[in-house]
Amino acid sequence: MNEAQEFIRAFESSIAGMNGSTELYIAPPAPYLAALAHKSTTRLGWASQQCSAFGMGAHTGEYTAQMLKSTGIEAVLIGHSERRESFGESDEVVQQKVAQANQAGLRIFLCCGETLEQRENGNPEKVIFAQLDSAMQGMENPSNFVVVVN
Repeated sequence: MNEAQEFIRAFESSIAGMNGSTELYIAPPAPYLAALAHKSTTRLGWASQQCSAFGMGAHTGEYTAQMLKSTGIEAVLIGHSERRESFGESDEVVQQKVAQANQAGLRIFLCCGETLEQRENGNPEKVIFAQLDSAMQGMENPSNFVVVVN
């Protein structure tokens, strides 16, 4: 049994008494997504830690929002600070990813947050609102959208 299967067995027993209206999503590493996606329950859904800013096509190493949806993934994290800092994902790239995920019908967990430097320079809310405004450009149906401030 792999570690993803072990985790889900242990986790399912711990959420057994959870309120029935609570929605819970787990975003495991990409290699486990397809194996776990079909183990969703009414309480537990699966999210990808990221998706491509591109639609279908030759983008080696990328996985598109459409691919994720076709494997049973229901949601995606977009704009996480680690992706912004370590991979140089700009507000424009985040907006493209949001558009792709929205078009595919995925629930979007938009991560917004300032760096330590931005916080120390004052007005971190300005950074967060700018990220949110950029990501929402052209968004027609924000009902499947959750904002996470980190």
